[in-house]
Amino acid sequence: MHELRQRPATEADIPFLLALRRETMDGYLAQIGADISDAAHRTRLLHAYECAAVLLDGAQPVGLLKVRRLPEEWEIVQIQLSAACQGRGVGRSVIAALIADASAAGASVKLGVLKVNPAKKLYERLGFTVFGEDAEEYFMRRPVTGAAPSKVIAPIAFDTERLRLRQWQASDHAPLAELNADPRVMEYFPSTLDREASDACIARWSAHIAERGWGLWAVQLRDTEALIGMVGLQVFSAALPFAPCVEVGWRQAHAYWGKGYATEAARGALRVGFEQIGLEEIVAMTALINRRSRAVMETLGMREDGATFEHPKVPEGSVLREHCLYRLSRAQWAAQNK
Repeated sequence: MHELRQRPATEADIPFLLALRRETMDGYLAQIGADISDAAHRTRLLHAYECAAVLLDGAQPVGLLKVRRLPEEWEIVQIQLSAACQGRGVGRSVIAALIADASAAGASVKLGVLKVNPAKKLYERLGFTVFGEDAEEYFMRRPVTGAAPSKVIAPIAFDTERLRLRQWQASDHAPLAELNADPRVMEYFPSTLDREASDACIARWSAHIAERGWGLWAVQLRDTEALIGMVGLQVFSAALPFAPCVEVGWRQAHAYWGKGYATEAARGALRVGFEQIGLEEIVAMTALINRRSRAVMETLGMREDGATFEHPKVPEGSVLREHCLYRLSRAQWAAQNK
């Protein structure tokens, strides 16, 4: 067997990958009573398909590796190898190479494994440990070890047609506190924020921008320099079912609603995320009943994921707990912005 190489998966690979998934996963899924219909396999295969690579032995496809790469953590979404590759150290070599690449980028590696799958022992030998579990699956992570420091870039600030997105400053505290105390603005959040909590937001957001070069920026009008809200990108590494991920988010003072500012600023943040930072995917989320924010997500060209989830930071029983998720890949962004 040759050293495996990779190429991006295409639509033409789907029949092979579906057969591979049946070959490698049906037995385990049947043990836990999971759906093993063709439709269920196809749905799982197409999840995060923009991150999928076909593993090749020479010209022969022999496996699938699907990895979501974020600045702080990489997630192995799926790895499957044909029977001819199993028991020969191939899987170990593929994962070890991935760990080395992630460590060089200063990122940890995360994955999930069914409790009935003996591959858990391999992951443990490679340095993964369990950090959580549900009824069917262990969630494992391998921390960064022996890695060079993550690349640090200078704090990013940028202009759109009418707006400037920048680092936070002392004069922003009062207008942001007023925004965060407005029940209209915070309608789809668990509660409004007092001045202390609002100031803590600025401290946290400023630190993230100073550390990474990007984050949740202050948004001001270019003509008057008035602060109108917050728009930007933030990393979620845990707690959410689709983490790790980078989210685009926004919050805007009520006086500036209805003018297209949120869409304009968010589109600028997406451009920075995809074209300057090099992210593979950006997501957005909101309470299912928040039609205003969902309309912005759709205007931005983001696609609804389909399944909803319960946000762990929203109290149980709240009408805001059920959230929806929208996604946009770098390939989709490029196609929309030719």
